[in-house]
Amino acid sequence: MDANQVDVLLSKIRIGKWNLLQTLTTSVASSLPAAHALAGVFVVPRQSYVCRSSQEDLRVVNSNSSDGTCNYIIKTEDDSYQEVPCTEWDFDNSTFTRTLTSEQLLVCDREHYRALYMSLYMIGVLVASPVIGYLADRFGRKRIFVWGVACFIVLGLISGWLPNIPAVLICRFLIGIMHVPVVKISYILGMESCPPEVRPIAGILLYFPWTIYVCIFSGFGYLIRDWRWLMTVASLPSLLLIPGLWLLDESPHWLVVRGRYREALQVLKKASRWNNSSLPSDEEVILILKSTAVPAPKIKHEEEGEKWLSILKRKASDLFILFRTPRLRTISLVLHLNFFVIDMTYYGVTYSGGNFDIDIYSYIALLGLTEVPSRLLIHPILSRFGRKIPLIASLMTTGAVLLCVTAVPKDMQWLMVTFALLGRMCISISSSIIYLFGSELFPTEVRTRGVSCSFMMSRVGSSLAPFITEYLGYNYQWAPSVVFGGGVIIAGLASMALWDTSNMALPDTIAFLESTDPRTRLRGKSNKEESETTSLKSPAKATKLEEEIQLKEKP
Repeated sequence: MDANQVDVLLSKIRIGKWNLLQTLTTSVASSLPAAHALAGVFVVPRQSYVCRSSQEDLRVVNSNSSDGTCNYIIKTEDDSYQEVPCTEWDFDNSTFTRTLTSEQLLVCDREHYRALYMSLYMIGVLVASPVIGYLADRFGRKRIFVWGVACFIVLGLISGWLPNIPAVLICRFLIGIMHVPVVKISYILGMESCPPEVRPIAGILLYFPWTIYVCIFSGFGYLIRDWRWLMTVASLPSLLLIPGLWLLDESPHWLVVRGRYREALQVLKKASRWNNSSLPSDEEVILILKSTAVPAPKIKHEEEGEKWLSILKRKASDLFILFRTPRLRTISLVLHLNFFVIDMTYYGVTYSGGNFDIDIYSYIALLGLTEVPSRLLIHPILSRFGRKIPLIASLMTTGAVLLCVTAVPKDMQWLMVTFALLGRMCISISSSIIYLFGSELFPTEVRTRGVSCSFMMSRVGSSLAPFITEYLGYNYQWAPSVVFGGGVIIAGLASMALWDTSNMALPDTIAFLESTDPRTRLRGKSNKEESETTSLKSPAKATKLEEEIQLKEKP
């Protein structure tokens, strides 16, 4: 059983307009949520403020409050002094003209809304990741992606014009949910539309527009100091996606796994026509797809006489499919840890700008610029050293650099910022590798679920990042660097349990993954050689394992 004839057919189709459309549409989509993911630094910044005491209250002892005060003192009738909570504040608007912090008075006993605003986006992603992943595996990448983009456009445009903090927070949570189909499903769709020889560079370029948009968003923030207009303008580029959605095609990998060979044939024929290349006859292509690609096992729904408890057990078993077999379990556990730590560190360094003595607009722009070399250099690195070694090296380097921040004297802020930017560049390299690595490790049968669940863990980490920087970092400036630096070092050590996937075609089924040794399987062979070798060596073993997996799925 060869699980990769779709890759073989894609390789026969020269790279051209079809691949450009698929990649361009999905890459533009993956960049647009950057503005909302990083919005917290401009929408709910930490602003200086003073308590505004009532001038009509003759009991006020001192109306000139110091910065950050939440109370003022009054003199009571019995000549004693009492602290009274502030209800109004004057904010320093020298940097921002209007923010959600000053507009909704997110200070003192309402200050937790600032961290909540930043975290709710990630919590929305966390909640949606497994559900959206399942839906994309069940109903298709394109359908879920298109619906996600449509909802994202609407929510993004109205997000800046909601009247109160509860409405803003609810909308932000919903935008976080839409992040999953717009970013992650688009990435899977783009990757599965590329032949294996260009998949590494495509995997990097798919996220390159995100890097560019971070710099653009910092420019928007500098020019537009009103948070409502800022979020509106930052959401407008999402309208550019609409034309591409009409021409976008479904993933041929997914169509074959679902047994929809005729539809896969039409997609491949369109790609061949657009790219001015040729394919074998329709009958031959269908025969190749049917004979070499094993569709995902289908489980009957509510068999006759099946009790509700059996149905529930079967559904619960399906939820744990990523941990059912040894190699798939190793992939899932290690990637979950990596995604958690990498995103926690990535966003943690971003949100730490408020703890440094540096202009926030310059800091965000520099963060975007530091990602440019990491995105450009990663392809030759991956081509030369594979996936595993660069991932471990970038994680260990990130940890070492961030731990160095703790040794820098407080009066050397420029050196702290330099180490933080260097750490951000290294963790960006790790982020680029892990998404590509994860999409190659998981088989097509559960790829979207696998990557989405790993992505869910990344959102747990990114949801914690604002609280680490806003509370822990505000009181102990060195603490975030220890948490982030120590975490990535642990993730780097755990990554040693994985195997390299360079020069390997994508596995389509769990059975194929478990039936061959990934550490020695077909490394360096061409797709044709790989097809011939696996078809000779693995059919009986893979078929037997497929049967065992289906038996385990039965209640």
